[in-house]
Amino acid sequence: MQPIKDKGFMRDSFIVIVASLLAGFFNYLYQLSMGRLLPPEDYGVLISLPSLLYIISMISVTINTSAAKFTSVYKVRGEYVRIKAMLFKVSRGLSLLVLLLVAILLILSPYIAAFLDVDPFLVLILALALPPLLILPFPQGILRGLQRFVVLWTTNVSQAVVKFLVGVSLVILGFGVFGSLVGAVVAPVFGLILAFVFLRDIIGLDSSSDSVELRDMLRYSGFAFVALFCYITMWNVDVVLVKHYFTPLETGIYSAVAILGRIILFASGGIAMVVFPKASDMYEAGGKHSHMLLKGLVLTFLISGGIVLAYLLFPEEIVMTLFGEGYAKAIPYLWKYGLVTFFFSLTWLLINYSLSINQHGTAIPLFIFLVAEVLLISYCSTISEVIYMMIIISFLTFISLLVYVGGGKGMKISLIIPAYNEDRRIESTLCDYYKAFTDEFDDFEIIVEMDGCTDNTAEIVSEFSETKENIKILEYDEKLGKGGGLKKGFMAADGDIIGFTDADNSTEVNEFIKLIRALEGNDIVVGQRYGGFSDIPLVRIVFSRGFNILVGLLFRLGIRDTQCGAKVFKKEVVKDFIISDSFFSYLKTYQLKLFDGF
Repeated sequence: MQPIKDKGFMRDSFIVIVASLLAGFFNYLYQLSMGRLLPPEDYGVLISLPSLLYIISMISVTINTSAAKFTSVYKVRGEYVRIKAMLFKVSRGLSLLVLLLVAILLILSPYIAAFLDVDPFLVLILALALPPLLILPFPQGILRGLQRFVVLWTTNVSQAVVKFLVGVSLVILGFGVFGSLVGAVVAPVFGLILAFVFLRDIIGLDSSSDSVELRDMLRYSGFAFVALFCYITMWNVDVVLVKHYFTPLETGIYSAVAILGRIILFASGGIAMVVFPKASDMYEAGGKHSHMLLKGLVLTFLISGGIVLAYLLFPEEIVMTLFGEGYAKAIPYLWKYGLVTFFFSLTWLLINYSLSINQHGTAIPLFIFLVAEVLLISYCSTISEVIYMMIIISFLTFISLLVYVGGGKGMKISLIIPAYNEDRRIESTLCDYYKAFTDEFDDFEIIVEMDGCTDNTAEIVSEFSETKENIKILEYDEKLGKGGGLKKGFMAADGDIIGFTDADNSTEVNEFIKLIRALEGNDIVVGQRYGGFSDIPLVRIVFSRGFNILVGLLFRLGIRDTQCGAKVFKKEVVKDFIISDSFFSYLKTYQLKLFDGF
């Protein structure tokens, strides 16, 4: 399998940016129309209710992210029928979850209404929006994982148009806040229908003989849920708490500022939509992916920073034009709240990138700063204090995640390369592995074990190591054999993860990196070579297949290629192996897991 390149990043980013702006235009036309048609007190009610719904629907964002991630995994492997199996299996589970959450919301509706000081009937209407909002993100996540950005954003734009047309029409007809909420309920239903239409080719696949295991998805979703819940809550809970602690007029002013500030989130948020599946594809294929983060940060910075600059230079014109004189008190707060969403937009990109490469530690700082935000707002007595506090919280959140993602390439990796008279091939292998490991891992070492070499292997390796700090050389005059040489290599390894591969580069480095990543949740990962034999003699193929069939019949290890020269171990299990000078005695073969990706 060849490394996946970031083809079409700028094209897809352009599509997403244009579509985001178009969807944002109709979403904000909806919000601004409500601001014009409703008095500030009613507008504060309208904004606080959907903000609560956004917090509840963080489950949907988690589902979307998980669907995109595992769609990417199956796409890289060419297993499209599993995407269909996943679609239907998860949809059945979601139906039960939707019923449960709607029931909970209905039971809690009197208490929610009392907390927000709104009509309980509006909370009941809000509950009707949950089913489509929770189900729609799953097919959209599949479209995202497939990188079908045009049709994905067609569903988003269509939703925004339907919400605007239905909501504004009903408000004009005199239905007030109720009418505006009806628009928010109808729109995702329309989007859900479109999403399934755009997936008709996947739905039409014959998946009767295939299935999908959801255990890994549920595990991934658990980590993603915490991170996404904290993030989404952080830029919505402030409006809800202001509605609780401040007067209706102050809530309306703050809501207007928050709505304008969120333009930054929605205008640049699509960049993360592009970065996630592309970085995930590269990660799953064992290729470089950090450059995707850099590209995404630059684009997000330019878009978000440009809007903040406009808020700083033209605050009066923007507020007066979009909301009118009734919201004049929002003018001095505009660019300041713009800074809040500027940092949140960069944070959103970092979260998506970290989840795309299976980094789950972002949840910890997000949770800490969310708790700090909720506590500090309760001590604020003015809107100005709330906004200054939000600037500090959003900035610290961004910095903490940047430090984590920038330094989170993983534990120390030790790679052992046993070599016997490999002067024709060892340099190419070292160059490939050293370059890829430098790109992918913060801390690694390559241990070359030279087993009684009589050619120029020692000179080549020595010359290569002169300019490299993390190359170890083990050289022995006597021939120890491959098992004995590997034993010496394991004893010299300092890494948390230890692996070995052959010196002839038969296992390409991107495939070996896939083994390292597959080690999560396993003690040992074994590669397999089957799938392409164009350069292998027929006799060798026959003997290799025959030997592995015999081993399988005798020991029932569940491993299709026990003799593959690429294997990866966790450090703590290596010490449990009994290793002789001539061979490995794999006494714990029940721990092995085949990584079927070669």
